[in-house]
Amino acid sequence: MIAPYMRWTGLFQRWDMFAPKPILKNRYLKAIVITTHHHIYIWSYPRMDQLSFGERYRKERYRKLAENLTEDQNPLLLADVVNHIARFYNDPNDPPEKVILLKYETQMTPWSDDGNQLEPKPEVLYEDYIEPADLQ
Repeated sequence: MIAPYMRWTGLFQRWDMFAPKPILKNRYLKAIVITTHHHIYIWSYPRMDQLSFGERYRKERYRKLAENLTEDQNPLLLADVVNHIARFYNDPNDPPEKVILLKYETQMTPWSDDGNQLEPKPEVLYEDYIEPADLQ
């Protein structure tokens, strides 16, 4: 009965967020947008660890979407996300030609503050050429 309100407010959580086995991966997304005149733009997906408390509350849905994108490998959803990112850089004089969506992921070690966490390495999650119809 309250599930629609929980989803709408962004307070819904999957059970893997909690004990006994919480997610132990630090994941985030970036995109490389290449235009027809070979300009390169880096677009960063909102990262919760870099936002204020209020911003985290407002953008929690982005984290959940990023989790689903990286786990489900749904090519139709990934294609829509790539097209959405391309629209941010839609300049009629230099439209986006290609977008590469990168996933960064590293294992987290609980209760460790030794500063020796591994640096996440990029992995191509999805890449596609952008058609003019994709920018509308």
